[in-house]
Amino acid sequence: MKFACVVLLFAALSGTAQAQTTAPPATSPPPTAQVPAAQIVISGWRYECDSSSGAFACHVNDVVTVRGGDSVVAAVRVQLAGESKSPVIAVQVPLGIAVAHGVRVWLDNGAAQTIPIFTCDRRGCFATSQLGGPMLAAMRTAKQRLRIAYEALNGTNEQTISIQLGLDDFAPAYDQLRH
Repeated sequence: MKFACVVLLFAALSGTAQAQTTAPPATSPPPTAQVPAAQIVISGWRYECDSSSGAFACHVNDVVTVRGGDSVVAAVRVQLAGESKSPVIAVQVPLGIAVAHGVRVWLDNGAAQTIPIFTCDRRGCFATSQLGGPMLAAMRTAKQRLRIAYEALNGTNEQTISIQLGLDDFAPAYDQLRH
């Protein structure tokens, strides 16, 4: 089962996707429009390969978008890097975020790891980090959800965008990547 918990600058989700937002205490956040959970598209964890960069590269990814647009709310990619084949997690978030805060990644009941943003381009901003053994092992068991959070800029205010991804499909996809 896939779960997503997303708060957009313009939307709070309902149904299986529940909004989580924090706003500065001095001001009230502007009213938000409801977006039905059916408008959120979660690709599910998939094993994919491409050669668009010249070299044949494979990865496992899960992408969260809003139906009817190409806007990525969050995309998470796990790949094996270098000759050591050590796992790396890369997170893509949209433009318009507080870059200095980075992206926070954690599992239910776990400590958040802040991954610094290393670059932004027209597709969004990107954060990459080594994927440690304990977190990878927990992701493979699929007993918890992967959580991602970042701060979006809304004028002079910051708003926390929080996403929850189910991990049911992760282990089979990751096993394909390893072999």
